[in-house]
Amino acid sequence: MSDLQEEESGENLEKRDEIREETGRIRKVQRVVAIAQQMIATQVQTKGEALAVIEGVKKYTLNLFPDGGETFELIYRPRLQRIYEERFSRGNAVDRNGER
Repeated sequence: MSDLQEEESGENLEKRDEIREETGRIRKVQRVVAIAQQMIATQVQTKGEALAVIEGVKKYTLNLFPDGGETFELIYRPRLQRIYEERFSRGNAVDRNGER
C-alpha cells in the first residue's frame, strides 16, 4: 500500500469515527427529548416544572452540540412546547398544588 493510500485510509477511518461519535450524540439527544416528552405529558405537576424540563433538554443539547441552539429551537422546542400546551391548556391546567 502506498503512503497516499495509507493516508487516505487513515482519513476515512477518522471521518468514520467522527460520524459514529456524532450519531451517538444525536441518539442521546433524541432519547432525552423522548423522556422529556413523556415527563411533560404525564409526570410534571406545574407549568414551571415543565418549562424547567424543556430548558434542561436545551442545556443538555447545547452541551453535546454547542452550535445546536438553532436546531433545538426549530426541531425540539416545538415538539416539547406542543405537549406542554396540550397538558396545561385551560381545561387541563394544573395549579401549584397539583389540582386541575
